[in-house]
Amino acid sequence: GFLDHAGYGLFDSGLACIAASTRLSQQLSTGLFSVLVRSLGDLAFPNSSAPMAITLRPQVPPSFEVGAGTENDPLLLLSLPELAVDFYVWSNERYIRFMTFEGDISVALDVMANGSEIQLAVGELTVANETVTNSEILKEEPEKLSEAITTILTSFAGQLLGALPPFTLPEFMGFKLIVPEDGILGVEQGTDEFLAIFADLKFTPPSVVALADTEAEITRTEIDSEALSLDGFDPSRRPVVYVAAQGLGRLGAEFEYGFRVDGGPWSRWSANPDLVVDTPTLMLQARHVIEVRSRIVGAPETTDLSPAPLEVVVDALAPRVLVDAGDDSLRITASDLVAVPEELTFRVHHGGQWSDWLPLSEGAPYPLPSDGSLAKVEVRDPSGNVGRTQVALVRGLPKGSTEGCGCAVPGTRKGAPGLASMLVLGFLALVFARRRRRRGLPGRGRWALWLGVVGLALGAMGCSCGSDGPSPDPCDGACEEAEGEATQGSTCCASTRMCVAYDLDALCDNGFICDGIENVVLGDSCTPTCASCVKKPPVALGDTGTYMDAVSGSDGTLMVSGYSAGSATVPLGDLVVGPYREDSMSVDWEILEGAPDDAPITNDPDGWRGGVSAAGPDVGRWTSIAEAAGVYYVTYYDVDNRALKIAIGAPGAWKIHEIDRSVDAGRYGNLLVSPSGSPTVAYLRVDRGDMGVLLSSVVVATASGPTPTSEADWTKTIVASAEAPCRAGWCAEGETCSAKGPCVTPGGGCDKCADGLACVAGVCEETIDGSYVEDMPPVLGLYPKLAATASGLALVYYDRTAGNIMGVSFDGTDWAQPFLIDGYGKDDDGVGDSGAGADLFVDGSGVWHVTYVDGTEETLRYATVDGMTVQTEVVD
Repeated sequence: GFLDHAGYGLFDSGLACIAASTRLSQQLSTGLFSVLVRSLGDLAFPNSSAPMAITLRPQVPPSFEVGAGTENDPLLLLSLPELAVDFYVWSNERYIRFMTFEGDISVALDVMANGSEIQLAVGELTVANETVTNSEILKEEPEKLSEAITTILTSFAGQLLGALPPFTLPEFMGFKLIVPEDGILGVEQGTDEFLAIFADLKFTPPSVVALADTEAEITRTEIDSEALSLDGFDPSRRPVVYVAAQGLGRLGAEFEYGFRVDGGPWSRWSANPDLVVDTPTLMLQARHVIEVRSRIVGAPETTDLSPAPLEVVVDALAPRVLVDAGDDSLRITASDLVAVPEELTFRVHHGGQWSDWLPLSEGAPYPLPSDGSLAKVEVRDPSGNVGRTQVALVRGLPKGSTEGCGCAVPGTRKGAPGLASMLVLGFLALVFARRRRRRGLPGRGRWALWLGVVGLALGAMGCSCGSDGPSPDPCDGACEEAEGEATQGSTCCASTRMCVAYDLDALCDNGFICDGIENVVLGDSCTPTCASCVKKPPVALGDTGTYMDAVSGSDGTLMVSGYSAGSATVPLGDLVVGPYREDSMSVDWEILEGAPDDAPITNDPDGWRGGVSAAGPDVGRWTSIAEAAGVYYVTYYDVDNRALKIAIGAPGAWKIHEIDRSVDAGRYGNLLVSPSGSPTVAYLRVDRGDMGVLLSSVVVATASGPTPTSEADWTKTIVASAEAPCRAGWCAEGETCSAKGPCVTPGGGCDKCADGLACVAGVCEETIDGSYVEDMPPVLGLYPKLAATASGLALVYYDRTAGNIMGVSFDGTDWAQPFLIDGYGKDDDGVGDSGAGADLFVDGSGVWHVTYVDGTEETLRYATVDGMTVQTEVVD
């Protein structure tokens, strides 16, 4: 029929190859999907969450079936046999495919009318013959991913269609086409099936229409945590939210209600104000927004245009907790899939009791003595999920302990007075007390009697270690030795028949551990020592060498710079540089900055980072390296301070200083040494303008000579600049980031604003917080690349705000005006968002050779610039 013919046209033209990313919905990110695909967190690292993209690749044309438009027989059934769906994640500044889902997919589609508006909605999605391929980069088994992906696709499809605005039927001279509730039907004519829309022609003279207003509240939620995990994933047990709605408007009018979740399609209208929300989107752990609207029955023109928003949090995972024990405090960090750090609270168990729950942002570092004990830490999110860990508060050898009962230690020789000795002391004390009483000293006698009782108590304190008969274990097996990966335990001192606590980790020097409980030895005073200490495993390199650059030195050495991120369990964040060795096909990395000098050694002291696993300052992203006369220059981004820094020297001898610090300076840095011998670097900088407006710029910083030593030795020039949208971290203290662009200061004058909104000048405005995820910031100045020319410098950069790659030249005195190389500004068919990953080379004749990615057309492009003549072509 006609619909199938239209479907073939979509397939043949390529329009059915649909792509969507985090820009469509913040739920398309690893932070949410990693609940089901846990190893996605490793691909997103060192970021806690990363953008994702999904592309649909139909292998055969789609087909349509027209139904009755009932719950069991959808109005349209879209069949997509052999559909391939590719999943991508933003990892180390580019998208990589991490799996492909294939199957025969059927989608129930509903076409709903609201007066003169028509909206397409997604119903149930079913999959048959599903398989998962290209998932070798993941740890999860492909078979377990299929059902979870079905829910993901349903949510994705709903948000995709929900983002489409409703289609409004035409109006002419006051006459409107009004489609009744049952006005959209399937019609058969011969062998053809059609979707027919029947409308009433209604004259609607200009008038003021009183719109309905809606109030709503969540009365109850049902969330089955087990059904949200990959192992127990069960869409039939998806979360349910119960909402009570009330329409406000004309007196005596009857109202009907509709809802949608996360900007998806609207539900059908219902006269029941008690709504049950159980869409598949709620299977994703996130902050979901339910919008509820109302209208007067039979009057679609009264539809509430400002629905009541309700937030429901679906969060079944506990926070991830990391604890670093210092000499006199705990440094506690935690991350949660849904909650922001400011919403987390923590408490510490030490000395037999729990502390109060404290805000995490205010509670770390938490002071605790290094007394040889064990501290437990719990971190709680607003949903009540609790993450737990523990850490030993031990520095050096612990003092002897006699708490509780334990097991005997072979080889124990001489010890403290035993139980029999204490009983004798108690008996002598009683005898002594009796004699003293005869001499008229009743007070001291009472004291001696008390001493005798104490002696007896001391003999049996801690637990029932003794027994009437002989026992091969002096403490009757009541102790707990360290098992598995645990290092803390207790063992028995045979002479006292009491426990001695030990920590295999603390019995040896830093970086070493006692080689098993069989090597724990108790001395004369029941103090534990270790007979054999062995090195701990070295700190794992993890992700080392990302944000890489390389240069061939004057002596032929290939010197490489990069970033050592570590891993999600042991995050590092170091700047590393080293020569490449052809014989071993590896780099001899040297850490220039990042590893803390004052942190304790926790691993092999002869291994990576000298055995220090604690994270220091996060530095080393966007490295760029150059060389002149045997001196190496490495520029890089300081994440913690949002600053551009440089390291100058040679292996083993480096000096570091800061080049620029502003709101944000140093991302995408690109370095070269000019013919005069001065290092020159181009980079992105964000500055503060007037009225909270932010400005992004391409800045070129040039040193005054070959050996700059401080920021004062650099001259910085803004080559191009434009207004930039606000992002979290770019605003001053007390400000928030408005989704409209500038930094704003929240104030009063509003009713309570919903989550994600702030009161600005008496109006609730949408804001962007630290949980907002995107691949590249939408600013001018990304991927700047420098090259030397006969007269000066050439520079290209990506203006993401306009989708253009730009070029600009320097004649040795002044920078010229930027010119367009490629992108949306050319207004040519087959050209789109151009400039990501830009690179530049200038040949001996002065011709620029530029490569870059067209993000819209998904092509690798190449351009030559000869004077002001630009020629472009597609490479792949």
